[in-house]
Amino acid sequence: TNNTKRLELTHDGKGRSEFTIGAWINFNGQGTVAIRDSHNISSLSDGATGDYLVYFDTDFASANHVGAVDTGMGVSVNATTFRLSASGISAAQYRIAVRNTTNQAWVDEDYVTGMWVGPV
Repeated sequence: TNNTKRLELTHDGKGRSEFTIGAWINFNGQGTVAIRDSHNISSLSDGATGDYLVYFDTDFASANHVGAVDTGMGVSVNATTFRLSASGISAAQYRIAVRNTTNQAWVDEDYVTGMWVGPV
């Protein structure tokens, strides 16, 4: 018998598994950063130009979750990635970096989204 938990239904009726979106965010990264909408996100910080740190409300089981991030509405000239640093990714947070694809300059983006998959 395999004792792996496949799906957990939480008290709010949501289903969680390692195959569902564990967290997602939509935020404005210009000026004073502001979360438009999110799931399982406790807060957001603005480290510097083009540098955002997303904190999860409920930590993932490990730092080995998978993230996908994007910027802009429609056509965007900015690239969004995980920002490499020792403190950039953990079970509790994820660091997002935004750079202009033309000159690689760090830029604040008005529309940033991200989602993460993995067991929480």
